[in-house]
Amino acid sequence: VMPFLKDQGDKFLYAVIQKVDEGIATPFTKTFTFHQTAPDFSANAGHFETLVDKMPVASTSHYVNDCVISQLTLSCSPGANDGMLTAEATWNGRGHVENFNYSGTITYPDVDATDFFYFWDLVTKTIAGTAVVLGDEGFKIVITNGLQKLGGTSGKPETYRLTYYSCVTTVSALWDATLRTSMASQRAGTAEALIFEWGTGGVDGHLRFTINGKWR
Repeated sequence: VMPFLKDQGDKFLYAVIQKVDEGIATPFTKTFTFHQTAPDFSANAGHFETLVDKMPVASTSHYVNDCVISQLTLSCSPGANDGMLTAEATWNGRGHVENFNYSGTITYPDVDATDFFYFWDLVTKTIAGTAVVLGDEGFKIVITNGLQKLGGTSGKPETYRLTYYSCVTTVSALWDATLRTSMASQRAGTAEALIFEWGTGGVDGHLRFTINGKWR
């Protein structure tokens, strides 16, 4: 589990959702939505990432290539991790090298307080357009894409496919008249929007999750 940072969080979202629409404004606007048709990974479509566990001794680093996230869990609550939004990912790769010699220079982003997303900085937390009071457990978003590995060559999977998109959100909120009103349509089986938002649209550091769904 690691903090969901302004300059790194998009990499996690891209690796699990596999689709992004980028704007041309500064700062760049990124909108992540699932494909109507899953990407053809065998044709080098989709988005791959590389994981390196860099060790100080030469030829002892671990290297995993062509990585795709099959499940991403985003959590934010006042009582955990100093109230930071965090990300936990299940990675899948097509190749693993245990004696990799990493010779490049790793450049880390210049992280400061503005790169984190804190529970107390949420500007929007609404259900069906009505603001609610979140409880001590905050919220958790679990995004899965049903990733499966296909084929095999030299002991490695040849490609992937995405089979089933899912987003399950758990919310801890004050059970008052406001919440009961905002949940009425969803309890009746009508899909409504659940929104968590930091910052302001068009301004660097803006982050917004919009989940349309029904309550269970």
